[in-house]
Amino acid sequence: MLVPWNAVLSTMVFFKDELPGTNISFMISFAMNGIMVFIVIAIVFFSADKIANRFLRVHLVFLCTAPILMTIPVIVHESTKAFTSLTPTYWITFFLLLIVGMGHTVPQAYSLSWIALLPEKYMGACSFGMGLSSLILNFTEAIFIAAGGSDETDERKYIETNIYYAIAGAILVITAALYFVERDSPFAIYYC
Repeated sequence: MLVPWNAVLSTMVFFKDELPGTNISFMISFAMNGIMVFIVIAIVFFSADKIANRFLRVHLVFLCTAPILMTIPVIVHESTKAFTSLTPTYWITFFLLLIVGMGHTVPQAYSLSWIALLPEKYMGACSFGMGLSSLILNFTEAIFIAAGGSDETDERKYIETNIYYAIAGAILVITAALYFVERDSPFAIYYC
């Protein structure tokens, strides 16, 4: 559930290069984190008592977020070429990242509230799983830095960004698929 957030943070340079002179850093912060407060409040007020199918909802959000996340670099890159002004690209980027921000907040809110109910050893395992996705993306970034050195061309940043987002989208799809595999396991039946 932290994968979209980590993908965006790892590729801030791409967004700054594609949208120079804009407040893209603030916009990304709001889209990925600022919206979180409103989403969590909505979840608490409107679905806190509806525990049933919470995990199905989380995994459906993952499945819906993955394709949007995976296409963001291409859409941003191509729209900067298509428009003479950066304004449409800026708002397209904001809208897409806002959707992804909501798509990473909903599972995070549901999962963290569920994790709090588990015994300690399972809390640690869940937290490790969230951290593992971050480590995968950071390891990928380290490989890119080691392989490319100081050769930071726009084309290379674009390719690396697409790879980050493809990995992040794949992790979301795999996580969603695991729900359907694990939902009948004794652990899931007992704790979910």
